[in-house]
Amino acid sequence: MKISELHNAPQWLLDANTNNADVELNDGVVVWRGGDWWGGDWRGGVWRGGDWWGGVWRGEKCACNLINVCGLKWQVTISDSRMQIGCELHSFAEWREFDDARIVKMDRGAVKFWRAHRDALLTLCALRTVKALEAA
Repeated sequence: MKISELHNAPQWLLDANTNNADVELNDGVVVWRGGDWWGGDWRGGVWRGGDWWGGVWRGEKCACNLINVCGLKWQVTISDSRMQIGCELHSFAEWREFDDARIVKMDRGAVKFWRAHRDALLTLCALRTVKALEAA
């Protein structure tokens, strides 16, 4: 069975560059056959680290591999133009403009996290923009 034929497939699977790899459903579990996943590991039902080559991530065609930052309070994923921290996905421009009032609405501990990691994460976003432009 091809991924596109799965009913109620999770969004991360639909977004990945899988070349529509063969999969098998076994008691509700997706058994992977082929695809372009590199590195990473599964923990608690979430794929962490690693990347896939090219492809589409959450509707965005990516010129470069995703950047994944693990080991912080929340997983961080950086694409060509957007960054996801935990469940919050926004453009680089939106992240740059968020003030403390907006950040605190995301989570009670988010302001402390954002103040500690903002500059480093936004630097990664800026570097990613340059890399994506060079790859295009």
